[in-house]
Amino acid sequence: MQIYNENVNDLITPANKNLEIRESISNGIYVNRLTEKDVASANEVLEYLRKGDEVRNVAETKLNEASSRSHTVFRINLQSQPKAGGKTKLSQLNLVDLAGSEGVSKTQADGLRLREGSNINRSLLALSNVINKLSQGKRGQ
Repeated sequence: MQIYNENVNDLITPANKNLEIRESISNGIYVNRLTEKDVASANEVLEYLRKGDEVRNVAETKLNEASSRSHTVFRINLQSQPKAGGKTKLSQLNLVDLAGSEGVSKTQADGLRLREGSNINRSLLALSNVINKLSQGKRGQ
């Protein structure tokens, strides 16, 4: 099992901070101690979205009064069962809010906002590199 050290916080249970991203053969990649809730309606899903939105990191910059200061992922696992028996269908929907790229000259950021912007840009570059590698696939096939 591999453990990745990232600053991952649980927006549904805000006391759960600095969670570990883990990888195992049986579970794949997962976040240890991340809150999972069973819901039965779209209204319940929306309520958890609202709850998470209330505690996510936002701050005012010169360009945006509620600038997202971190990336947010909201994962919905869907399970449907036919009424007359048959196979259960499983689907997964990931809603991702990426903090925006921060240009120092445009935001005129300094201090904490400058450090946050730098971290946001660094993480977006890492994500861009991953997407680029995935899109290239295996060469020579």
